[in-house]
Amino acid sequence: MAKIIIVDDDPNVRDVLSRMLNARGHTVMTSADGLNAILLIKNNIADIVVLDRNIPFATGEKVFKKIKELSRAIKVIILTGYDDEESKENYLEMGASLFISKSEGLTNIINKIESLSPPKNISQPSSETSILVADDDNYTREFLKKFLTSKGYKVFTAADGMEALNIVKENRISLILLDIFMPRLDGKGVLYELKKLKAPPLIVVISGNEDERLAIEFLKEGAMDYIKKPVDLEKLDIIIRTLTL
Repeated sequence: MAKIIIVDDDPNVRDVLSRMLNARGHTVMTSADGLNAILLIKNNIADIVVLDRNIPFATGEKVFKKIKELSRAIKVIILTGYDDEESKENYLEMGASLFISKSEGLTNIINKIESLSPPKNISQPSSETSILVADDDNYTREFLKKFLTSKGYKVFTAADGMEALNIVKENRISLILLDIFMPRLDGKGVLYELKKLKAPPLIVVISGNEDERLAIEFLKEGAMDYIKKPVDLEKLDIIIRTLTL
């Protein structure tokens, strides 16, 4: 269990990481910009700082150097929206513990944080967790429904984007497994409509191997993670447990 400060100007990233880490027994504080982050770190003893490289009012690098001035013991994880090997090497040489691309998904970020500080006992999934499988392939829908039902989740299915939106409007959906290409309304259209909601469900994108670049674009637009077809059920189970605790 750790005291963690998350510094990121993306409210979606702050909210989801904070909620997920709190559920796993960590104490979490957040900041949306560099200046407030420095004040927060000065006034609170933190074990880990998760720091986005691109934040307003003070750059990630400036905040990083200030952290190291305050305490060399604080572990700093650098988040970036893109892969940059040169910057990665520079940050690691300056003392960063990890350098992670957001394109790897928020589940990976959680796992990397907990490689530095393991969580308390993780609870079992709640029977109240409801998952919508939105995919136009009948086999994929039924295969995932059977697996998720066996894990204790309440499962809905939709064969196209419009049906998926209607189900979300009529039910409390915790998480959507969202195919990229669907009839009537594709995955990007569904994501766009869901972002208008006050409390949208979490989204995990289902992609083909050739669609991985598209899936990464979904992450930039607010999806939490993605998984490739054929779906690795063990990996899917880890992603869902991490996101819905």
